[in-house]
Amino acid sequence: MSALARYFVATGKHVTGSDTTAGIITQELQQEGIEVHIGHDKRYIPDNTDLIIYTHAISAGNPELSHGRKMKIPLLTYAQALGILTKEKFTIAVAGTHGKSTTTAMIALIMERAGLDPTVIIGTKIREFGNVNFRYGKSNFLVIEACEYRRSFLEYYPHILVVPNVDLDHLDYFTGEEDYVSAFKTLFKKIPETGYVIAHADDDHIKAIANVVKGHFIGLHFVRDGFMVEDQKYDFPPMQIPGRHNRINASLAFMTGKLLDIPEDTIRETLGQFTGTWRRFEYKGEISTGAKMYDDYGHHPTEIQATLSGAREQFPHQRIICVFQPHQYSRTHSFLKEFGRSFEQADLVIIPNIYEARDGQKDEHTLDDLVLEIQGNGVAVFNGEGLQKTADYLKQHTHTGDIVITIGAGDIYQLYTFLSVQDH
Repeated sequence: MSALARYFVATGKHVTGSDTTAGIITQELQQEGIEVHIGHDKRYIPDNTDLIIYTHAISAGNPELSHGRKMKIPLLTYAQALGILTKEKFTIAVAGTHGKSTTTAMIALIMERAGLDPTVIIGTKIREFGNVNFRYGKSNFLVIEACEYRRSFLEYYPHILVVPNVDLDHLDYFTGEEDYVSAFKTLFKKIPETGYVIAHADDDHIKAIANVVKGHFIGLHFVRDGFMVEDQKYDFPPMQIPGRHNRINASLAFMTGKLLDIPEDTIRETLGQFTGTWRRFEYKGEISTGAKMYDDYGHHPTEIQATLSGAREQFPHQRIICVFQPHQYSRTHSFLKEFGRSFEQADLVIIPNIYEARDGQKDEHTLDDLVLEIQGNGVAVFNGEGLQKTADYLKQHTHTGDIVITIGAGDIYQLYTFLSVQDH
């Protein structure tokens, strides 16, 4: 939503907005001169408003939405508004369960370096774009991150679709695996005959639906030191960020660049300089004990496994402490056993709390159930009893050489307000 707000400002529109709570993003928008209200009230809708754009995260009875309907102001969801833009521009969309933000950032930076001057709308901040989640370009190229929640990505009209994986998620909306995969199948069918799907062809779900693509399907098959596209072998691009998942993301970005006729040297040089994005295994600095702190947005079992495997690859001999805040009681319930198996690369796991969002099945026993599930897989774990007590534990029980990784999509970043982090 904030990236879309920045887009409209860049095109000369007057933008106001509201959110339930203040945070880093709302503060940044305010510093950029955008009027942001905290809380929701019909008074926040100016009389001369031409359009209201809203996120699915708000309730149907939201007072601003209700006022908009009463005043007959046009209403669009975020996806519908972005969908209109994708019809007007040559759009490259990155979909998939994991790796969307990183892959989108890689593609955007490759295109920028090649002089293609894209507009970029992404779900994370990029250092190279002034540490924001948006870039305004003067060309007809648009690069977007395409989320599957509530089938939002079906509002988009990409010419190139990039998909790293398809892995069951969002069970507060989808009824199960078949329903989830069907959303991607419908998206694949939307790609025009002149369009392209660039995807991880070893992924079982992608393999099952690839045949519905009417346009060109470019499937990447991964081997130990690179990947194959038909009979052509490519070495992995050089990488500064660890993990097989990031090598897959980079390979998909590489092939996207090739499809756009960008010189291979430019692609490899850009990927070799890429150091990651905001809250994707982001180095935060050291705390007073000498432990190094990293932060990651992961909230799905597969994402946690990938992040910790990448960390173990980079730090094979250090003690790795994972502070994990589950996102949603419902997701924790649905994937309890999968979460239990996700922490094998960690030496210690601390669960401070569960972040409640869009939840209909809050159960205070869920955190203890998760602790027992992780314990049952042979990993040391305990209930951190909140962010403050978790921070106190880290200040008392970590040492120089320890690696602490905070993982979660909620407000786990607030842990850093209780820690003195240096050399950020």
